[in-house]
Amino acid sequence: MYKMRKLNVEKIALTEFKRDEYLSKGFELVVDQSPVEENPLDKMTVNDLKTYATNKSIDITGLTKKEDIIKKIKETEQGA
Repeated sequence: MYKMRKLNVEKIALTEFKRDEYLSKGFELVVDQSPVEENPLDKMTVNDLKTYATNKSIDITGLTKKEDIIKKIKETEQGA
């Protein structure tokens, strides 16, 4: 879990992906704790997963369900 702050706004990022997104928007890291052993992909929304896949150059064309996108990301990253 990552606690982020920008002026008087605080955000909690559960994944490194979200932490990096908040950092790029000008938030500062306040508390850095290792994420729980869960897969951070499970915590992401479908839109977050699509952005993650795009940033990692993973082709998810035609995939709309969260489970299918996560499966494709895992398959691609394990094969890399």
